[in-house]
Formats: sequence, C-alpha cells, structure tokens
Amino acid sequence: MDKKKHTRLLRAPGLAILIITAAFFFGCHGGNHHEQEAVRPETGVTGDGNLDDHLEYIVKSCNVPAIAALIIEKGEIAEKAVSGVRCACSGKAVEIDDHWHLGSITKSMTATLAAVLVEEAVMGFDTTIIEVFPEWLGKIRSEYETIRVDELLSHTAGITNNLEKLPDWEAYFSEASPIISQRLTFSESILKIEPESARGSYAYSNAGYVVAAAMMERLTGLDYETLLTQKLFLPLRMDETGFGAPDTGGTLNEPVGHQWSGSAWKGIDPSKSASADNPPVLGPAGRVNTTLNDIAKYLSAHLAGARGSDLPGLLTQESFRKLHTPFPNSTYALGWEVQIGSLIHDGSNTLWYAVVIIDPALNQALFTAINAADLENGEKSRAIKAMRETLTVLKSRAEAKE
Repeated sequence: MDKKKHTRLLRAPGLAILIITAAFFFGCHGGNHHEQEAVRPETGVTGDGNLDDHLEYIVKSCNVPAIAALIIEKGEIAEKAVSGVRCACSGKAVEIDDHWHLGSITKSMTATLAAVLVEEAVMGFDTTIIEVFPEWLGKIRSEYETIRVDELLSHTAGITNNLEKLPDWEAYFSEASPIISQRLTFSESILKIEPESARGSYAYSNAGYVVAAAMMERLTGLDYETLLTQKLFLPLRMDETGFGAPDTGGTLNEPVGHQWSGSAWKGIDPSKSASADNPPVLGPAGRVNTTLNDIAKYLSAHLAGARGSDLPGLLTQESFRKLHTPFPNSTYALGWEVQIGSLIHDGSNTLWYAVVIIDPALNQALFTAINAADLENGEKSRAIKAMRETLTVLKSRAEAKE
C-alpha cells in the first residue's frame, strides 16, 4: 500500500470555485506528446445530441481514461453523456449507466441524512458529542465535549484532518470488525488529539464527518450505510447508488479509478487492491458511488430545496435552508460550499474526481466525473484540466440555449 497516497484522502472544495468564478476557457493541449490531437467540436446547445462529441474530444486532448457529464434544468435531465474507457488497460468503453465515485460529494449526503434525523426528532443540529457519548466525559479532550452536530458538518469543530496522527490509522484499510464499532473507536481516538484550529473557524476535516456519523449510529442503532440507504436513497429512488469503488468483482463491468504512473494512467482493480478506495470507516466523508440517473435525482432534490420548495417525504424548506446557509465567517454550509449563489463541491479519493454545481438562480445543476486523478500535479494535472474544460463546455452550451 502506498501510505503517502492515502494521507491525501478526500479533497476539500476547490476546483469548482474556480470554474464558476472564472470567465476564461481552459484548453488541454500543452505540447505533451502523450496527449492526442483532436478537433474541438462547435459549442452547440444543451440537448442538441453533441455532448458525446465534446467529451470524446476532452478525453483525447486531456489524456484521461473517461468522463461522465450531466446537466439538469428545472429538475429534469437536459443532457447526459459519457466517453472513454473503463480502464486504461482495456478498450472496454464506459456506458451511460456506469457507476462513478463521488468522493467528498458524499459529505452533502451525510449532512442531508442529519437533517432528516433532525426532522424525525432523533437528534438536533445542536446535539453535542458528550450528550450522545456520556461515557467519553474525561476521556476525550474537553474542547470537544460540547461540539455540536452542525459544527462537525460545517468543519468548524477544530478536529484535525491529519489522520496519520491516529496510531492505528493504516489498520483501518484491512479492518474487518463491525463498521459501527470501527467508527466508534475512530471517533474516540480522533477526539483525544489536539484541535487543529480554534472552534468556530473553518478547517476542513474528513474526521469530523466520521464523528457525526458515529453519533447518528449510536442514536439509531443502525450503521451509516443502512441509514443513508433507508433515509435518502430509497425516498429519492436512487436504486443504483452504493458504497466503495465500483467494479469490486474485477470484471470491468464498471469503470475503475486510475493513478498517474510514470508516463501513463494505471487502473487500480478494487478486487485486488485496498488502495482502490478509502477505508470503510471514512464512508460518511466520501465513499458513495452512483450513476448519472441517480445523481440527477439527488441534485434535483437539492435544486428544488435551494429554490425554496419543500420536498415531501424528505425535507422541508427550512431544513434545506439550514443545509445551504454558510456558517459565520465561512463560505461552507453543511456539506456544501456556497459561492456566488451556487452550491458546489468536488471530491476525490485520489483515483477519481467529481464536481457538482447547483445554481438556483438558473434552475440548473451540473455534474461531471472522471475515473482518474493526478491532482497532486496542480495546474499540470490532466484530471483538473479535463474537469475545467468539461464544466466550461456544459455552462457554455447551457448559456447558448438561452
């Protein structure tokens, strides 16, 4: 296992902010001989049937294995497409119903689950850690005892994001004990570590989401995965959504994630490598995978909520407002970054990369995913360039339709 690779874990929102605040177009041609020459299609308009051509161009010109893209208008899918291969080791093409890893976009789902439990009076957003785990009094750091659920979900609890500080961190990749007990042990351990920042100030923390999920598990007696399935996926009829890296059977019936190795992409087979995803204990921070149809249902729900609607069977307008309102002195709400009136998040387990943007003013939502990530390369990253270009194409096509 590449230990250094896993210390990066799940990314905080970043690229998507640049996409909606920048007015320029990011091309992929940079003189690298590994990138293929391709002819850029005309912009066109949403729904003209040519999105496939754009994705094919970006896959070739940016040199990434595959891309999926989706645009929602007024709560309905206006356009969706995929292009590329499931694995660089094979010519097997991605298909429109394939699964894509969401990474930290999962956090918005965890926060949505919390809001559902608040509406059911299982807990409150102001429920504290020590109220749920009174046996931890005097065992965890006193700074954390009165931390609330909403502080955990807004990254303002001060909890460290450096999981290497946990003495048994690497063991979680192969841990086989019941997941509820894993998250309980993880949470108690992380809460014994000195805060990374002052309470109330924003500091992105995957660990905080695990603690929030452990609280939900204690209060309901159900593991996070079951809760999320019952309380969110089933009501929204997200029947094709699951957890972990796709293609666990190693048959390439689904795409696999890729890392940049030397001068080429290397597909990581989930059936053979624990490094194909983050460990299950981090599920609430970022292990959901889904299809274009299912993510459309989820984004449509939040789009409706962001436009002031109740969603019967899920959440009220008031709950959506809580989820979408940034904390004081921050641009982060509960599971969402809020920028220029839009809700955004990106996510990566270092082998996949995905971005969502919800624009209530335009009654529109965008989603795109890549089954590869070389984000450590910054502006030279092929995945970042491909993501920027894909989102820019989606927005340009939508604007041309108006």
